[in-house]
Amino acid sequence: MRRTVGTVALVVTLAATTAGTGHAAPAAAGPAGCVPEAALDPGTEAGADALLTLVDTLRAHGADDRAVDTELAARACLVRADTEPDVPGTDLIALDAPDVYVITTVDGRERWVAISAWQWQTVPGPPMHGAQAVATWFDGAIEPVLQVLHHSGTTPAYPSVSREDAAEVNAHGTGFLMTPRQNATDTDVATGRTALVFETAQDTCGPLTVRSAFAHTWHATSIDSLAVHAEGPAFGWTSTENRALALSPPTEVDVSC
Repeated sequence: MRRTVGTVALVVTLAATTAGTGHAAPAAAGPAGCVPEAALDPGTEAGADALLTLVDTLRAHGADDRAVDTELAARACLVRADTEPDVPGTDLIALDAPDVYVITTVDGRERWVAISAWQWQTVPGPPMHGAQAVATWFDGAIEPVLQVLHHSGTTPAYPSVSREDAAEVNAHGTGFLMTPRQNATDTDVATGRTALVFETAQDTCGPLTVRSAFAHTWHATSIDSLAVHAEGPAFGWTSTENRALALSPPTEVDVSC
């Protein structure tokens, strides 16, 4: 096994914390009656061209989404429209850093398995009518071979279920949607594991970072879609209410060529 856990700093963008917008939180709107600089008025071709030039310049100097949004709000009265509130975190779900093992070598390429696990600390109280989701993702490209999900309750009421029908599997990981069953003392998503068997992509060298997530919904909120990106999973939340997101620590895998 080649695994180091700890100080790897993986930036999880809003691809992991919102419904898939992939952008940072919106900048504060300009004051009422804000008037854009004449040269940056996007209502004209020249203004739109100048606007793009400004963004290009900001990006070239290392500005992130928030810095760009702040500048556009101040100088062009623009406020990002495709964002939503951050998803709250939760400490009710324990997520360890994924375990990654080398299985064997196939045609000269190493084959690995990443195992991600979750465990509810207490049985969730509110009813869960909608889908829950789990995802495992890498910040670099891999070649997935197969994926398996096991989940169960903590009592005999909900024995272990095995599935392979991932909602998403691609070069950055995999994710599953789960429609939970629940009684007064247990749920069939109280604990579980996913296994993603993969090979490293051609010409992939150096460290890969892998993390996992559990997206929780309750009452009428659900998740109707799931995508996995290098920056993290994007969940299609049906509401901005009654939802929470748990993220694991990272695991770094040393990939040698």
